[in-house]
Amino acid sequence: MNRLKLLAAVALLGIPLAACEEATPPPPVGSITGTVSIEGTGVDGVSVNLSNGNSTTTAGGGSYRFDNVEGGAYTVTISGFPSDATFDATSAAATITSAGQSVTVNFSGAYIRTASVMGTVTVANIG
Repeated sequence: MNRLKLLAAVALLGIPLAACEEATPPPPVGSITGTVSIEGTGVDGVSVNLSNGNSTTTAGGGSYRFDNVEGGAYTVTISGFPSDATFDATSAAATITSAGQSVTVNFSGAYIRTASVMGTVTVANIG
């Protein structure tokens, strides 16, 4: 009988302890995707860096993707694009707030166009 009382006491004491323990939910995990394009055409071979230290290179028409990114605020930065191109911004913010969320960050640029006029000016019939 003493064993039964002891077992009952342990069981009763264990229930409140288990009820007080709260499991910490895992952080949300999502993805950050996008495209780097110049005048509407995707550019492969551009370096894309995420502020958590991850990096990738655009491929398949200028696309990039970071999977399994833990929830939080990040900065996405591009580099290594053609030197005759310009972008309004080469970095942008991305925030993952919920599990399975996919955040899209696109970078659109344009080619730098330069021109020059060459020739000779002559004056005729000065008299």
